[in-house]
Amino acid sequence: MADKWHSPVGRVCETCGSAFTVQYQTTRRPGGGRYCTQTCNPRIDELNRSRIALAIGPKLAVVNAACATCGRSFKTRVKNIARGGGRFCSRACNPAYARRFEPAEKYRRHNLRRNYGLTTSEFEQMRLAQKGRCAICRSLPDEPHGVLVVDHCHMSDRVRQLLCNNCNMAVGLLRDDPVTATRLAAYLLRHDPDEADADLALSIIRQAFPSEDVA
Repeated sequence: MADKWHSPVGRVCETCGSAFTVQYQTTRRPGGGRYCTQTCNPRIDELNRSRIALAIGPKLAVVNAACATCGRSFKTRVKNIARGGGRFCSRACNPAYARRFEPAEKYRRHNLRRNYGLTTSEFEQMRLAQKGRCAICRSLPDEPHGVLVVDHCHMSDRVRQLLCNNCNMAVGLLRDDPVTATRLAAYLLRHDPDEADADLALSIIRQAFPSEDVA
C-alpha cells in the first residue's frame, strides 16, 4: 500500500496540456494532480492573496484598507482580503454593482422583448431601415407625433413596422381594418375635395400593390 501511495502517476496538465507525473496520494486530494506547475494553476493568485492576508493577522481581525475606487480609508476583516474582497468601501464604489442600464432603458428593453420578441438591436435596424420616420405619415420622432413605437397585428402578434403614436392609435381605432381605413380616406377626400390629394392617395395605393391593377 505504501508503494502505491507514493508511486508516480502520469497526468496531463489541464491548462497547458503538458504531460507530467505526480505521486498517487496527490491525485486523491480534491483538485490535486491537475496542473503541472503553480503557474498553470488558475487559483494561484487567490492562494497568494490568502497567504498575504493571513500574514496581516487572524481571519477575524479588523484592519484598515484603502478603497480602490475613491481612495477613502475603511475597515474590513482579514478574511475578506483573503478571499479577494475588501477592495471597495461600499457597493457604490464596487463596479460589480454598477447599473448596466438606467431604469427607463431597462424597462424599454424588457417591454420590447416581452411584448414583441425584439431586441434593441433589431429595433434599431428597423428604425434605420425607415430612416427614423413613421411608416405611415413619414414624420420624424422629434416632431409633434412623438417617438416611434412598434406596430403589430393583434390577431397574429406579427410585428409590422414602426409608427408614431398618432398613427399607431389610429390603426388601433380602425381595428386594423384596411377596408375601413380606405373608406375613411374616401370620406375625407369627398368632403374636402382636392385633386392633388386624390392623386397622391391613388399613387400610394398603387405603390402598395405594384402587381395589381388599381384603377
